[in-house]
Amino acid sequence: MSLSHLSPKEVDTKLSELYTQQMDTERWVYSIREGLKKIKAGRQFAYGRSVEDREKELAEATDKLVGILDAQVPYAEEYSRRRWSRFFLVTSSIGHVHSSMRCSTTYMSTEWAWLPELSGKSESEAVKQHGEKMCTVCFPSAPAHPAWKKAVAKREEEEKAKQDALCGGSGYYPTDTANRGRKYVRCMVCGETVSRTPNGNLRSHQPPSEYEVKKREIEKTCREMDDQHRWDEADKYRRQAMKEIKHLKPAPKKLG
Repeated sequence: MSLSHLSPKEVDTKLSELYTQQMDTERWVYSIREGLKKIKAGRQFAYGRSVEDREKELAEATDKLVGILDAQVPYAEEYSRRRWSRFFLVTSSIGHVHSSMRCSTTYMSTEWAWLPELSGKSESEAVKQHGEKMCTVCFPSAPAHPAWKKAVAKREEEEKAKQDALCGGSGYYPTDTANRGRKYVRCMVCGETVSRTPNGNLRSHQPPSEYEVKKREIEKTCREMDDQHRWDEADKYRRQAMKEIKHLKPAPKKLG
């Protein structure tokens, strides 16, 4: 079967699909084998299934795996004949992009995702798309690329903005005896109730928004009115005051 009419992207897209099927089937085969070992050793219940049924399932899974590996052969041979650049994304950790799945910085247990949309493209094009995610062992010249520097500058700017938004009490260790042993304590800077780390420090947190501060003031005033049995007046005040600060309410955060 000739695949010379297919582009690098098309060949690697098909190989990527087969690779995913291979990984899933290998996990299936491994799971069945381990289960059989434990059942035969008396360390696991069969849950109503006989050993013969499990062995039959193992044979089916193995046959499926062999079929997937056979299907990869013509596409792998086409790559060996023509050779082009490839890019692979690590999915089991922070997600660097590599030129192969044999990089010295990875392990046997590393999980991968193919990036067939980049197959046949240059390192420069890949850096433009993935920035500082490029592995510097596979692509030693990547840090010199303008897109890399731009990505680094953007990340550092975002980290600085995130750090600047934190309350000054973040990371502080309360030394007063009143808070000793407490899991939640009030921040002495912003007044928020914050949980503590295993070391006892206040967890990183942002100070309350202007809306929250004003809302708390309104609630405090309403509680004082309630204590004086001025319930109707408190209810009217609450509705009017909350309407006045409505424009300060932060927009809901987008998920993801």
